[in-house]
Amino acid sequence: MDGMIDYVRLYGLPGVLIFIIIYMLLNPEKVEKWSSMIARLFSNLSSRAERRSVSGDIQADINSFAKAIGESIDSSILPYGIKINWENAADVSYESFVKNNLVVVRLRHHSNQARNFMLATLAYVQRGLLPDTRHHLAEDVSEALDLAMVEKVLLERKRLDSLPFLTKEIIGTRDPTSSVVRMHRILRNLDAKGMFNHILLREFADLGKRMSGAVPTDDIRSETRDFVNFCEKLTEKEPGVDVSPTFSGRNLRMSIVLIARVEKYLKQGIEPQLRWIEKCLANRIDSIYLCAWGVNVGPAQDLDKSLKTHRSLRRGGEGRFKALDNNGRYVDTICIFYKRIEP
Repeated sequence: MDGMIDYVRLYGLPGVLIFIIIYMLLNPEKVEKWSSMIARLFSNLSSRAERRSVSGDIQADINSFAKAIGESIDSSILPYGIKINWENAADVSYESFVKNNLVVVRLRHHSNQARNFMLATLAYVQRGLLPDTRHHLAEDVSEALDLAMVEKVLLERKRLDSLPFLTKEIIGTRDPTSSVVRMHRILRNLDAKGMFNHILLREFADLGKRMSGAVPTDDIRSETRDFVNFCEKLTEKEPGVDVSPTFSGRNLRMSIVLIARVEKYLKQGIEPQLRWIEKCLANRIDSIYLCAWGVNVGPAQDLDKSLKTHRSLRRGGEGRFKALDNNGRYVDTICIFYKRIEP
């Protein structure tokens, strides 16, 4: 409180107003949340205020999620905001379209707000997730990505009461043996391992940028399906079993440098990983991911230091999170992304 008083004395009320305006422009999702809270105070007085409160709450949560994933991974994954329009028409359950850089969701209001949130999230994701890449994805991969992303939004925004509606009304209506349901299970496992956000979505976002203006083909779509299956093999790898960490397709070319045995690092240092990276660069692998968990995070950081000045690599970002290890425990994990550049 004393700090705010000092700020007012120093800059005056005009300075405070400028600060508030700048804050509102930089954090529109928080403003949306505040507006929702104010509308909630009057929700018992009118249905319009009640709907304004609900839509504001939903928009704030989804916009916050999109902003977070844009800042931590890539802004092209969920590049749009969301606007909800309530509909009274009996034939409208939910639908969406893109206008003015927003996904406009037409939604029939339901008395259960958990169901409203699930349907609004689904409608948003179906139009807003990877819009530059969507038409290059295999159909089952595209639909499974929607399900996985909706599930992720509900979990991360702590909307657990919406999950049963997603399971029963959307996932549960599909054939459990279908390729979409199988792909969804794979993506869920990738998320537990930390690969969904930090590798799969990043690679698909990059694919959309590189393929901008290109006509989608069956070969590209098949390659996206092959890439998901490749990621699954890595997550299911048993200790001592050799599985190539490199995917060298025509459009997706990446490799994972995994530091999984600290005792090997103590004996050989980072030389084996450096030799592997040089081999990847010689084979024109575009993306390299340095991953480690638990006690292996330290060796990964040592390797990262030696790569920062590499003339053929640009450090693209770093993620730190909890992920499942081979023993089924959630442990500290690091994933550092590098992009090949021409020296």
